[in-house]
Amino acid sequence: MRVLRAALELLTRERGPVLEDFPDDAPGGPAEDDEAWACPLPLPVPASPATGEEAFARQLLAEVGRLRTWHAQAVGKHGRTAFGVSGLGPERVDELATLIAAAAFDHLLGTPDGAAVEMPALLRFAADDLRAFYMEAAAAQPAARKPGPDDLARWLYGSTVLGDAFYMARDALAAHQDDRTLQTQGRLMVPGAYNRKPGRQ
Repeated sequence: MRVLRAALELLTRERGPVLEDFPDDAPGGPAEDDEAWACPLPLPVPASPATGEEAFARQLLAEVGRLRTWHAQAVGKHGRTAFGVSGLGPERVDELATLIAAAAFDHLLGTPDGAAVEMPALLRFAADDLRAFYMEAAAAQPAARKPGPDDLARWLYGSTVLGDAFYMARDALAAHQDDRTLQTQGRLMVPGAYNRKPGRQ
C-alpha cells in the first residue's frame, strides 16, 4: 500500500517528469544471484608444500578422485567436454595431475603415451584439461545458484590443491632464467587475472 501511495503522490507534482527512489528496500533481502557461490563438495584444506612432493601429489590425486564422478555426470548430461587438448581422455586425468604435481616441485616427467605434444610443451595442455575437469565437475553439483566462470575460477585457484599446484609450478618454471620454453610454460599455468592467489571460499 505504501508503494501505491508513493506512486500516486508523484501525480500531484506540478512539474515533471518525476523520477524518485522509493526509500524502502524490496522484501526478501538480496537477490539469489547476488549471493556468493561456494562449491558444495567439501574438499580438504590443501597440505603445505613443505610436506614433500609425494604427499602433495597424493593429496592432488585424492582431490581429483573426489571430482571424478561429478565430471562423468557433467559429460553424461551435456554429451561433451572441453577436456582433451592434451591428447588424453578424462579417464587418464590422474596422469596429467601427476605431471603438474611434479612440475610444482620443479621435476619434469616423461611424455605419456598418446599425448598431443612432447614435454615440456604438454604442461600447458595438461593444465587446460585439468581446469576443464575441475570446472565441469564443480558446475555439475547441485547448488543454490549456477556458478559463473569467475566463481569457478576463484574456487579453483583459491580453494583447491590443483590451484596450489598451478602457482607452485608457475614459480618453479619461471625460475629457469636460461630456458624460455619452461618460463613460458610457467606463465601459462595461471591467467593474469589470478596472478595473486584469491582467498579460500
